[in-house]
Amino acid sequence: MLTTLIALSIGTLAAANETPPQPIAPVESLIQETLARGGQPDSRIPYTYMELGYSTTILDGFYDGRDVEVNMMGVVGSLELTPYMHIFAGGGRSTSASVTGLSVQNGQVDNWFAGIGIHQYITPNLNGFFRVSVAGFALQADDPYINRAGHDTVFSGGVRYFAWDVWELGASLSKADVPNADLVYEASALYRLTESLGLGVIYNKPADGDTLSIGARWYF
Repeated sequence: MLTTLIALSIGTLAAANETPPQPIAPVESLIQETLARGGQPDSRIPYTYMELGYSTTILDGFYDGRDVEVNMMGVVGSLELTPYMHIFAGGGRSTSASVTGLSVQNGQVDNWFAGIGIHQYITPNLNGFFRVSVAGFALQADDPYINRAGHDTVFSGGVRYFAWDVWELGASLSKADVPNADLVYEASALYRLTESLGLGVIYNKPADGDTLSIGARWYF
């Protein structure tokens, strides 16, 4: 308490010896305020974080007309480079995988992705983003006939909204850069237990199938 009073007293004396500030023109004031906000975006929707999650995916007719079900553990990391740009990467490995009508012995699915994104704060509680990434997958089993692998460029965009001081809501669309690729819809809700930790759920809807994920996110 004493330290605080001393600091306030020194600040008051220093201010008293300064030349009174000149009035700032409205246009100059607006420019300064905009620059200040642009350099210090609202930290309630940060782009530097780490996620750990578990997902269940069911794809109708994905593999030669057969349904595929995959349960997977995954990790995602994002790093904000500037107030308007971030990079991200992640991957996962299945805990179980099955293909309807086929015997999948020691079946395993791996996926990975990495990319770069831009984001813009629209209001203190709302921002939009656009991302470009490369995503790949590999399906492996004892039967060589089942094995598949590939990768594509993916474009995505969406919004994140911080609501009621505890909820972070999100919605996005994504599409792979391949012929006849369908839009993939995603919606998410994350509850902030603290400023740096949240628990959430994500629903992802490709054209034929869906994915439900649960996980934890740590903000840095």
